[in-house]
Amino acid sequence: MRNGSSVYSDWPFVLLLAATATALVCGIQARFDGLGAWPFAVDEYYIARSVDNILRFGVPAYECGGFYTRGLPYQYAVAGLRLADLPPELAARLVTVLASLAALPAAYLIGRRVHGPAVGLLAVGLMAISVWEVEIARFGRMYAPFQAIFLWYVVFFLRFTVDGERRALWPMLALSVLGALTWEGGIFLALANLLPPFLRSPDGRFRRHDWVYLAGAAILVLPLYFLVTADLRHFSDVPALPDDFFADAEIEPAAATPSVLDVLRERPLWLMLALLPAVAAIAALRWPWSMRHRWVAAAGLALALALALVHQLAAFGTVLLALLLIGALDWRELAARPALPYWTAVLLAALFWLGFGAAAPEWVRAEDARWLGGHPLVALAYEMVRFPDYLQEIALPWGRAMPALSLGLFLLLAACAVRLILQPRSTLTAERVLLVLILSMAAAASASDPPRHETRYLFFVYPVLLVVAGALVVRVVERPLGARRWATAAGVAAAALLFVFSEDFRPRHLVDIETARVNFRLDVSRRERAHLLPRGDVRGAAEWIARHSRPEDLVINGVPSVDYYFDGFDFTYVDRGHQRYGAYACRRGTVERWGNLPLLASVEDIDARIAAADRSFLVLGAADATRMLRELAHRKPRVVWTSIEGDIQVVAFAARAGQAHARVDGTGPDR
Repeated sequence: MRNGSSVYSDWPFVLLLAATATALVCGIQARFDGLGAWPFAVDEYYIARSVDNILRFGVPAYECGGFYTRGLPYQYAVAGLRLADLPPELAARLVTVLASLAALPAAYLIGRRVHGPAVGLLAVGLMAISVWEVEIARFGRMYAPFQAIFLWYVVFFLRFTVDGERRALWPMLALSVLGALTWEGGIFLALANLLPPFLRSPDGRFRRHDWVYLAGAAILVLPLYFLVTADLRHFSDVPALPDDFFADAEIEPAAATPSVLDVLRERPLWLMLALLPAVAAIAALRWPWSMRHRWVAAAGLALALALALVHQLAAFGTVLLALLLIGALDWRELAARPALPYWTAVLLAALFWLGFGAAAPEWVRAEDARWLGGHPLVALAYEMVRFPDYLQEIALPWGRAMPALSLGLFLLLAACAVRLILQPRSTLTAERVLLVLILSMAAAASASDPPRHETRYLFFVYPVLLVVAGALVVRVVERPLGARRWATAAGVAAAALLFVFSEDFRPRHLVDIETARVNFRLDVSRRERAHLLPRGDVRGAAEWIARHSRPEDLVINGVPSVDYYFDGFDFTYVDRGHQRYGAYACRRGTVERWGNLPLLASVEDIDARIAAADRSFLVLGAADATRMLRELAHRKPRVVWTSIEGDIQVVAFAARAGQAHARVDGTGPDR
C-alpha cells in the first residue's frame, strides 16, 4: 500500500481517508467551540497582561520595570489580533488553535516517512481527536505553537539527515531559532542540530563539511541558550525583591545536605574502597581504546563509564542507548568477552555507591525522594538514577495522568528500539532518527529541572510518539497477513482501537467542550486536571466582587487573573514564603508586577489593613482561604462565595467595632 499511485484509489485507503476526514472535522469543531467564551486560566493571564503591555508600550515591558520575553513571536501574533478588535481570550486562543492545525500536515509527512500514507493519516486522525491535543490547542500559551514548530522542524530534519537534502538545512535552522524564541524548551532544537553528522556517520568518519556544520551548530547554541535563560523580568534600576529577602531565604548550614566528597573525606576506609571501581575503570578503558578508529563509540563508552563512576546510572544508560540507536555500537559488542572488564567496573561502581549510601546516608538527598515513600534505600536508589530524572519528569506525571496510554507508548517504543538495535544498520531510516530524537528530547527535558513536574513540558513530542508507536502496531499486524493493502488498513484500525481504549479518547469531553463542566474540569480527577491544565472561574469571582463591594471597601486579590476582570482591587496578596513571590514582587516587594497593584506579603499586612477598614473582601485560592479563616479568626471571616470548581473563594471581614455582623448581600456559597 505504500508504493504506487494506486494507493490513493483502493477501497481500504478510501475508508481510512474518510475516517481521518471525519476525525478532522470533529477535532476542528472541538477546537473552535466556545473558544473565547471562558475566562483566562492563570498561565494565560500572564500572556494577556504582557500583550496589554505590548499594545501600550510596543514591547512586553512591565510598568514597574523589566520585560516578559517568553513566547515573543506568540505574544506579537496575539497583539496583532487584538489590534483587529478581537476579544483578549479569543485572540490568545485563536493563535494556538491555528498553530495546532498547522501541525497536522507535518504529522502526516512524518508518519508517511516512517511507514507510508496510512500511518500519516493515522497520526492526523489521532491528533485531531486527542483530548490532550484539543485542550492544549485551546490554551492561550506557547505550547501548541511550539509543537507545530517542532513537528515542521522534524520534517526538515529528516530531509536533511536521511535524504541529504541540503536545501532543508536553512528551514531546519530557522525553525530551531523560532522555537527558542517561542518557548525556552526550544533550546532542545538547537542541541538537536548537532545530531545529523553522528546519525549519518556513526563511526565518526566526518568530512570537512561535517566539522564545519558542527562548529556552526555549536556556535548557534550559545546565543540561543543565553536567550532562553536570560530572565529580564528583573531588568530594572530598582531591585525587584526586598533587600533582606535572600538573607531570610538562606538555608541554615546545619540543615544543608553535605556533599558526597565531604562525607567521603570523613571516612578513610570508604575512600580507600573507592579505589577499587576507579582502578577497574582505568583497566576497562582498554576496550573503548580498541575502538579508537570509531571514536564516537570509544568516546561514548568512556563517557558512560565516567557517569557510572559518579553514580549517574540513568545518564549511563542513556549514553549506551544512544550509541546503540545511532549504530555507533553493535549490541553484540556489549555481550562479547572484551566488554567484561567494562561491565565489571560498572558493577563495582554501583556496588560501591550502594554500600557507601547505606553506611553513610547523610549525603543522600532523602527529601527529594519523599514522593517515592521516603525509605532510605529507595532514596539511595533514586539518587543513583536521578539525572536525567526520567522518573519525576516523565514517569510520575505521565503515569498519573494517563497510566494506560503512557504504559502502552513506553512498551511500543521500547519494542521499536529493541527491533532497531537487533537489526544490523544498513541504511539510515526515518524511524531510527525519530527514536534518537525522542530519546534526546526526553533526556534534555528530564535534565532541565523544570519548575513543575507536569506532562506539558513534553507535549511537543507527543505526535512523534504516536507515529512511531502506531507504525509498529501496523507492522505487527501486516507481518502475518502479508503485504496486502487491507492488511495495512487492519493495522491502522488496530492502532486506532488501542488509542480508543486510552485516557486520551473521550468523545463526550469533546462534544461538551464549551460547557462549564468541561471547561472547569469537573469531569476529571485532580491529577487529570493538572494534565489538561486547570481552569478556575476567575470571572465569576470578579463579577461577584463587582456586585457586592463598595468603593470604600478594602478589596484584596490573592488569585492571579481575577484582577483582569475587576479593576477595583486595592492590593494584591502573595505571601513572601510562596514560590510565586520572587516572580511577582517588583520595586523591592512593594508592587505586584502583573497587575501593577500595591503588594501585601504576609497575613500581618492583611490584618493591619482589615483593622483600618469598615468592610473587607479577600479573593483567595481555597488553600489560602482555609489558612486565613484560621489565622484571622479574630476578624470573624466568612466565606461568601465559592467558585464552581471549588478552587477560588471570596472571604469577607467586618473589622471595626459594631461591624462584626455587617451583612453582605448574597453571602454563603454561590455555586
